[in-house]
Amino acid sequence: TRVGFVVAFLGIINAMAMLLNGAHSDRTGERHYHVGLPCGLTAAGFVMAGLSNRPAILLVGFALIGIGTCAVNAVVWSIPTQFLCGRSAAAGIAAVNMIAILGGFLGPYWMGLAADFTGDYQRGLLTLVVPSLIATLIMIGIRRDALRRGATAAP
Repeated sequence: TRVGFVVAFLGIINAMAMLLNGAHSDRTGERHYHVGLPCGLTAAGFVMAGLSNRPAILLVGFALIGIGTCAVNAVVWSIPTQFLCGRSAAAGIAAVNMIAILGGFLGPYWMGLAADFTGDYQRGLLTLVVPSLIATLIMIGIRRDALRRGATAAP
């Protein structure tokens, strides 16, 4: 019962993170940092979960992972349409979706391989920091490129 309540509580927090991040992004008109910062938060959660064996720290780490990944969901779909239009916007959204689907397959597969090779999941969690940080850097790079071209952060 306790585990069920913890999982339900984390689900509520994740949903709130998604709604609040999306609402704040809409209010400010800024999209890139509203994707990049949650990706950084996800990376921090992977570091916490990968370096600790204490249940409380693991719980916080997994909470950060969930909050970060859910907060991204509300905003990430608006990024391709900021610099693509028409058919290319549809292709950009499809590319984002395809990368997400690929990650949804490779992430668990990678964790299974890490557990088989090392005997635990911690090293696998630590390696998942890399894609989260890459996503953060990509968002910062896209924002810098948009600002350099004279585009505003608002849609």
